[in-house]
Amino acid sequence: NQDHVSSAVHNGSSYGYNVENLGEQKIKEASDQFHIYTLDWSAEKIRFAVDGITHFEYDPSLKNADTWPYDADYYLILNIAIEPDVDPKFIESPMVVDYIRVYQ
Repeated sequence: NQDHVSSAVHNGSSYGYNVENLGEQKIKEASDQFHIYTLDWSAEKIRFAVDGITHFEYDPSLKNADTWPYDADYYLILNIAIEPDVDPKFIESPMVVDYIRVYQ
C-alpha cells in the first residue's frame, strides 16, 4: 500500500512476528511527494510523526531491559518493507531520500 506508513520499536517485549509496539498512518501521495518523517527520541519516550502528525508514541509505563533498552546508542534504519498482501502488479518502487538530519 503506497499510501501507508508504519513505524515500530523492536525490543525484548516486541519482536519478530510478535511486534505490538507500532503505529500506522495513511498519507496521501506518500510515494509521489517528499514528506517530513520525524523520530523524536527522549529519555522518556519515542515519538514517530509524518508532516507533524504523530502516528505512534512509545512510552511504556514499566521501563526495564525488555521494554526500554533505548538508553544506549542504536542504528537508525530507513527501509521499504513489503508485506505479504502486496498487489501482484507491483514490480518495484525506489526509495528517494532528500536529506536526513540527526541532532541532539
